[in-house]
Amino acid sequence: MKFRKFYFKALLFLLFLFPLFFKIAPKTIIDHKNYNSYEIYDKFNNLTSIIQNDHNISILTYEEIPQKFIDILLFLEDKSFYKHSGFDIYRIGKTIFTNLFNNERHGASTITQQYIKNVYLNNNKSLIRKIKEIILSISLEKSTNKNDILTAYLATIYLGNGQYGIKNAASFYFNKSLEQLSVNEIILLCTILRAPNYYNPLSNIKACLQKKNELLKSLRKNNIISEYEFATSYNYDYSLVLNEANSNKNYFIDLVKQQLKKYHNEFDFEEKIKVYTSYNPLFENVISPNYNGDISVIIADNNSNLEYILGGASYRKNSYNIAYLGKRDIGSTIKPLLYYEALKCGFDINKKYTSKPLTITYNEVSYTFNNYKDIYPKEPINMRYALATSDNIYAIKTHLDLGMRTLVNHLKLYNIEAMCIPSLALGSVSMSLSKLVEIYNCINNDGWYQNLNVIRLLEQREHKKEIINSKIKLLDEKYTKILKELMKGMFDKTIAENVTGKNMATKLKTTFMGKSGLTDYDSYMIGFNNSYIIGCWSGYIDNKKLTDQSLKAAPKKLFVDYANLTATHI
Repeated sequence: MKFRKFYFKALLFLLFLFPLFFKIAPKTIIDHKNYNSYEIYDKFNNLTSIIQNDHNISILTYEEIPQKFIDILLFLEDKSFYKHSGFDIYRIGKTIFTNLFNNERHGASTITQQYIKNVYLNNNKSLIRKIKEIILSISLEKSTNKNDILTAYLATIYLGNGQYGIKNAASFYFNKSLEQLSVNEIILLCTILRAPNYYNPLSNIKACLQKKNELLKSLRKNNIISEYEFATSYNYDYSLVLNEANSNKNYFIDLVKQQLKKYHNEFDFEEKIKVYTSYNPLFENVISPNYNGDISVIIADNNSNLEYILGGASYRKNSYNIAYLGKRDIGSTIKPLLYYEALKCGFDINKKYTSKPLTITYNEVSYTFNNYKDIYPKEPINMRYALATSDNIYAIKTHLDLGMRTLVNHLKLYNIEAMCIPSLALGSVSMSLSKLVEIYNCINNDGWYQNLNVIRLLEQREHKKEIINSKIKLLDEKYTKILKELMKGMFDKTIAENVTGKNMATKLKTTFMGKSGLTDYDSYMIGFNNSYIIGCWSGYIDNKKLTDQSLKAAPKKLFVDYANLTATHI
């Protein structure tokens, strides 16, 4: 009954009031392409994304759209597109009478109206919203040619699974450009846009294919497609080739949008803003295997400009950015911080401890510490050996000799609170991967600490704002230089056969310093050189115990892949 009342009101509007609204419709409209939009540029100043109404839409030109796509779309969605003036009064009238008297639901919106609704309005079913939609559609048609409207519509239309625009959807579902799409794939996209959530090919393929076959019959009956195109498309069994890279870029885009909130008082956010970022698309060339768990990656230059982020295994499956938001125990990646304090307190790098199972009592509680896989050297070891092999016993003894409050106070430099306990030397403190990368970059930059930054420059009309990444001196350069030399050791098998980076050393094409870490729940690899810092993590978002060997090894494998890309392509 509700929609009958709606259509009855709409009928009255159509018969008596609409001519008045037609006369008073504005002659111009806000620049629809720039309304609520950001143009996102990468580090090479190439346009990489367009955000409109908080959605990552396609970068699209009319010339890119296959004619077959246009023919099929217009037949299914708006046959009189090139004839009407933004609305189809005959279609509106027919739809109102059909829905009112036959108790059926049929849409009456033209492509122009659908685009206006997507850009300026919402999905609320009200007469006022519909009137606004028609008025704005008339206005848009007066100021914009049809091809531009069609292009804008196809650049912004939602096609399920977070994909806005046909170019993004073609890349995501089929890993193809628009010109490579088959008729069958075009029809599937046109099916999805009818009801993106219901006709989702990933979650409801049966309903999607049933609707697609129904549309195919109509297209063939009206000679929009040939008999051959119909035969090769009907009942076609899809094997979608999902391309996650375009979707995973949204981890970076989300950070851009987050940082933009700082500048709302300086810019008009209803108009286009050009956002020049540090994003490096070349890192998209690393294709991660489908691990049985979660991964994250952060890559920044040595000025803490974030060039790439993988905030999880798949943005489509989970947009939660564990690299920034997840706080996990950091394991042995804490050891360089411990040894920095040791150097600062006068410890010599040749200071030796015997490494063997150690039991201590603290606050009337007994703690026993062992090395990974119970591997112990046969003679006392120094700091270089201990860091290269990630010896736990050396770390605990250093921690106790320094006084456990020393490492607690060091972490306070980065606004991190930690418990004053023996196991702190083995990383029993939680922080995000992004924070850990910032701390390691502080070591890399001889004690200068900077937050990770994603925006270089903002531009709107004549207003430009350069974003300066401020820094603060936290560490002593004298000791960071010594520490960096020690951190080369994990790749140096002349120190010991069991250095933690021994399997990585022969695969790396350039020199890095770094440290790995492993807990019962998390695996890490952080490394840096004069140009880049790369942080990798694996585990489970729900904090399950990490037992899968492939997932444990993932950070080191990912690190090598990304590190080699910096050496050969960037």
